[in-house]
Amino acid sequence: GKDSSPGFFEIRMVDLCSFEWDFRFQGGIMRSVSRFYVLFLCAFAIVSAAKADTDGYTYKAMLMTGDDSINTFDNARHKIKTLLEGRGVEANNIRMLSVNPDEAIGETLPTTLENMTTSLDKLGVRSSDACLVHMTSHGSHDGFFYIKPNTKLTPAILNKMLEQTCGDQPTVVMVSACYSGVFA
Repeated sequence: GKDSSPGFFEIRMVDLCSFEWDFRFQGGIMRSVSRFYVLFLCAFAIVSAAKADTDGYTYKAMLMTGDDSINTFDNARHKIKTLLEGRGVEANNIRMLSVNPDEAIGETLPTTLENMTTSLDKLGVRSSDACLVHMTSHGSHDGFFYIKPNTKLTPAILNKMLEQTCGDQPTVVMVSACYSGVFA
């Protein structure tokens, strides 16, 4: 049911691939927002979850891209890292992965399933920690997340990774890809 109380705010996804979302405000006013604002809202949701000083958890994050066909993926990864650090998440608690060979240098590893697991494991999640995972790439029509050139990441594979590394700790996973509804 829909809440009709003052201040009611609903976000309803219309089409994941085109990133057109509807917002319902008090009084039934509807708006569509651009891709930029949706990405901003998604980044804000992740960063808001990482209030390092208010909930007692130390946040550990893995930010990764699965494709390098457009700069948007790595740009988002960099922006979310900056936002997390601005909220008090220490740089040594953030692991970065990228498919782009120009980006996968230094502490940023090439994106592979093995490097994803290794990165999460090296974060050393303990009982006082929480996990944040941000994955961005093009999706596929079959609903899975692909890592270039042709690695298929399924919800079962991701779940196993998270169980092995984050365990029962609070975990936020954001999959930003067209057709990624199987992760919901």
